[in-house]
Amino acid sequence: MKNQLSSIKALFRFRIYTIINIIGLAVGVAATLIIVRYIHQELTVDHFCKNLNQLYILTAQRSNGGISIIDNADRNDPNFIDPMKNPEVEGYSYGISYKDDYIIYDEHRYRVNVLVTDSLFLQLMDYPVISGIKTIQRPDDAIITRQYAKHLWGDEEPLGRQFVSSAGYTLTIRGVVDEPDTKSSLQFDLITPVNQGKYMDWTRMGFCIARLAKGTELKSFNEKISKPQSLICFGHSPIQFRLLPLKELYFDKVVSSESSFFLRGNKEHITVLSIVACMLLLVGIFNFINIYTVIILKRAREFGVKKVYGASGIHRFYIKRHLKKQYLCIIPSLFQIRECI
Repeated sequence: MKNQLSSIKALFRFRIYTIINIIGLAVGVAATLIIVRYIHQELTVDHFCKNLNQLYILTAQRSNGGISIIDNADRNDPNFIDPMKNPEVEGYSYGISYKDDYIIYDEHRYRVNVLVTDSLFLQLMDYPVISGIKTIQRPDDAIITRQYAKHLWGDEEPLGRQFVSSAGYTLTIRGVVDEPDTKSSLQFDLITPVNQGKYMDWTRMGFCIARLAKGTELKSFNEKISKPQSLICFGHSPIQFRLLPLKELYFDKVVSSESSFFLRGNKEHITVLSIVACMLLLVGIFNFINIYTVIILKRAREFGVKKVYGASGIHRFYIKRHLKKQYLCIIPSLFQIRECI
């Protein structure tokens, strides 16, 4: 108990050092935690999907070696062989992302990021549905995110509200999805059906997410679907279809996304931030140790001085007794010197 009280007294006595010490360590730890949290967010992209290990994105390698995200839409090409028509594929979803699109509500135009997709999308990607339908069921259905609904109508109920899409169709909001637990590589405000006006424009390339059956070997499946196909939409230039794990897409540098509907990350940035976080933590710890060492050395110096001058009780007693004797001896001497003068 005496040691604890002594430590507390030392903290109050050297309060400037203590404040600097605590603030420095707190800032270092806080900065490290912020960076670590960001790194964790980047490393867990799309991990909200329950079957993430079974989800893949369709890609195509062209004759020039470039690889890009592609869909499996049938463009009435007799040479097209759908890579999704295989028994290993449990399901797949086709989609197109329209960034900076717009909707019209109450005679006002609002900017919106629209994801045009089919009824299987929310069955493959486990976005949390907080109210309404869990998948597109009818041609006039629409599903909105909670954040965008709050942006438009505040805390009012969005279900049942109607708006006009940029394609000129009247849609009704019948579902609301919330933000997933982890970061998503797909960013959208609104989900609408594919069979509408301009959204049927086959000149715009989309994407295809597939779920393979458990136990399917990706290498064998890619060899199966990678037979070169000379398609009209690619100027009869041969392409090869392949699947890429969705969990690897975020940091992949080879596959390009022409429409930028998937967010992409940088692995080198994560490495640099990891090093910075370690350095900040080490600096904070060493700073704490150094300042605490200064306090200890200062206390040790004071303690040494006190020991030299008799800090202990027995030493103080003998020193006081010796000084009294010397003082008593000096007084008579002073009187004798005065008489002699």
